[in-house]
Amino acid sequence: MVVFGGCFTIDIYLEKDLLKQNYLEQMTVKEVAAAAIMAVATFAFSNLSFLNENAPFASRERADVFSIRTLIDFGGIAILHAYQSRISEYVAEKELSVMNVMLKSQYDQYRNYQDSLDLIQMKYHDLKHQITGLRAESDEEKRKKWIDSMEKEIAAFENISRTGNQVLDTILAAKIFHCRKNHIQITCVADGKLLDYMHVTDICSIFGNALDNAIEHVILIPDPEKRLIHLTVSAQKGFVFIKIENYCEAEISKNEEDLVTTTKKDSKTMVLD
Repeated sequence: MVVFGGCFTIDIYLEKDLLKQNYLEQMTVKEVAAAAIMAVATFAFSNLSFLNENAPFASRERADVFSIRTLIDFGGIAILHAYQSRISEYVAEKELSVMNVMLKSQYDQYRNYQDSLDLIQMKYHDLKHQITGLRAESDEEKRKKWIDSMEKEIAAFENISRTGNQVLDTILAAKIFHCRKNHIQITCVADGKLLDYMHVTDICSIFGNALDNAIEHVILIPDPEKRLIHLTVSAQKGFVFIKIENYCEAEISKNEEDLVTTTKKDSKTMVLD
């Protein structure tokens, strides 16, 4: 009783920090299964003397059996603690990675706001000059064409930023400002209501990453007329169909599964250019 009581006390002391972090809730099925297999293997190995007295690490002497079982059990506890500590570190690393992604997202959002503000100020100055030019323009036909051109530009922004999903509208608004600053033409035909079932973070991840990839590619194209991006969100056969196209002059390579290979340095990434 003293030995087992001491073992359980030590185990509780070692486990208390892990249990405070909701460790069990964050463990996957594979991790729990691996811990259970190690525990069962340790128990079976420590009781080997009861099955075969001639096996290695087995004995017929009671004192030897006690010593062997105690050492193996302590070794098993040490192995399980090391395993759980590594899993805990892995969970902490994942949390840190999520925090870094959130910080980067906030920074990108700030940059988008800054770009949007710069574009608004630029458009403000352009509008002042256009108003001055309209007042000075005596030709009624030229004035009408000028006004029509301004209306088309405003209408294009209004249409693309009203998809029916507020999250998607926000993402598109930020990307539109960035695209126009870099002379990129972006068009959109999207039924945003189809995305209502999706979580906000999923919408941001899917569309944010995909649009960023498209922008990264077309911005390198010398001819501004070829900097084209088109976004489509529609329903097809009971599925939500998301399609983002961009003009590409480079040769497209595919893998053995006929999928477009990524141009990222990290070849394991799931986001394709």
